[in-house]
Amino acid sequence: MRITDLARRTAVAVAALAMTAQLGIASASAAGLGSTDTGPSAEATTAPPSAPEDAPDEGAQPEEAPDEGAGSDDTADGSAPEDPASEAPAGDALSSGTSAFAVRGAIASTWHDLGGAAGDLGRPTTAERCGLRGGGCYQRFQKGEVHWSPKTGAHATLGAIANTWARTGHEGGKLGYPTSNERCGLKGGGCYQWFEKGQIHWSSGTGAHPTKGGIRTAWSRLGFESGKLGYPVTGERCGLNGGGCYQRFQKGEVHWSPKTGARATTGAIARAWAWNGHETGDLGYPTSGERCGLKGGGCYQKFQKGQIHWSPKTGAHATKGGMQRQWAKAGWENGSWGYPTGSERKVGSGRWEQRFQGGLKTYTTIDPVWDRLAQCESGGNWKINTGNGYYGGLQFSASTWKAFGGHKYAKNAHLATREQQIEIAQKVQKVQGWGAWPACTRKLGIR
Repeated sequence: MRITDLARRTAVAVAALAMTAQLGIASASAAGLGSTDTGPSAEATTAPPSAPEDAPDEGAQPEEAPDEGAGSDDTADGSAPEDPASEAPAGDALSSGTSAFAVRGAIASTWHDLGGAAGDLGRPTTAERCGLRGGGCYQRFQKGEVHWSPKTGAHATLGAIANTWARTGHEGGKLGYPTSNERCGLKGGGCYQWFEKGQIHWSSGTGAHPTKGGIRTAWSRLGFESGKLGYPVTGERCGLNGGGCYQRFQKGEVHWSPKTGARATTGAIARAWAWNGHETGDLGYPTSGERCGLKGGGCYQKFQKGQIHWSPKTGAHATKGGMQRQWAKAGWENGSWGYPTGSERKVGSGRWEQRFQGGLKTYTTIDPVWDRLAQCESGGNWKINTGNGYYGGLQFSASTWKAFGGHKYAKNAHLATREQQIEIAQKVQKVQGWGAWPACTRKLGIR
C-alpha cells in the first residue's frame, strides 16, 4: 500500500504541474507575447504593431512637418522656423522620395549656405557624381545643381541661368565652371552669375543669355545692363564676314571681328549702318564707338571704309571714299558743306553725288589728274567733245581718235562716254603731252 500511495501522490503532483504550465501559457498569450502555435488558433493571437508606411529610412532625416496655423511662417518668438535638415553637418544623408542621398564636403557647404533642404536648392535627388573636366564633381537637387572643381570651388546653378549654362555645354562648354553663385538685385529685378569664361545675365523681360570675351568687355565699358545697351537679348552668334561675331542687346548690338575688335552700334547710327549692309556692305565693321559732342549736338562713328554722322536736324548718313575726303577738306560739319543730309548715290560711270546742308556735291572716281576736270565740269565751263558749243584745251581730231583706239568705242569722240574719252586722252597725253589744261574761270570759245 505504501508503494501504491506513493504512486498516487506522484501522479497528482504531475497533474498539478501540467495544469500550472497550461495556465502560464494562456496568460502569456493574453498579454500579447505571442505563441509558437502555427495552427488556425494562431490567427486570433495579437501580432506586434508594424512600423507606419511613411516612416523615414533608418538614419535619414524625417520629412518636414507642416506649419501650425495656415499661412504662418513664424515661430512663437517671431523668427523664421529653421529646417532641421539645414543644420545637418556635411556628410548627412537626406531623403528625396524613397531614397536617401548623402551631401558631403564643399558641395554640402554650398548647399547649407543656400538654406539646406528648405532653401534655394531643396533636397538632393542624386548622389555626388565625379569624373568631370578638370577633376570636377556635381550633385543634383530638387531645384538645381552644385558643381565643384579644384580650381573654382563649389557653386550652385538655378533656374533659367542653369538652363542657359546647360545649353552652352556645362563645364565643358564655352563658359566653363561657375565661379560664383547667382547674384540678384540688378536693374529691373535682374540676376547674374560669373563663370570661368564669362557671365550669364537674366531679367524677366529678356530671359537668360551669356556674354563673354570681347563682346562682354565692350558691353561692360558701356555700363552693363544699366548702360546704353541694356540687357542681352540673344547669345553670341558667329560666322559673319571675316570670322566675325555679334550679339544683340535691348538697345543695340555689339559686333566683333579679328581685325577690328568689338564695337557697339546703337540708335540712328546703327540703323544707318544696317541700311548700308552691316559688315558686308560699303562700310565694313565698326572701328570705334559712337563719339558725340560735335556741332549742333552731333555724333559720329568710324567704320573700316567710312563714317556715319548724325545730328538732330539731319539724321544719320554715311560718307566714304572720295566724297568723304572732299568733305574733310571742306572742314567736315564745321565747314561750308555742313552735315550730310542724304546718302551717296551713283549718277554715272565713275561719278557719285551726295547732298549736304551746303548743297549737292559730286565726286568722280577717275584718277586725281582728272579731278580738276571734274571741278570744271561741275561749273559747266569745260567739256570734252560733247557738242555743247564749248571746248577746252583738248580736242580730238578724227585721225587722233582713230589712231589711239577710240573707234572701239565710237566713230567720233563726241559720241563716246566721258570715261571713254578720258581713257583715249590719257593715251594721247603719254605720247604727245600737252600744256593746255582746263581753265574753270572762263568759257574758252565757240567751235
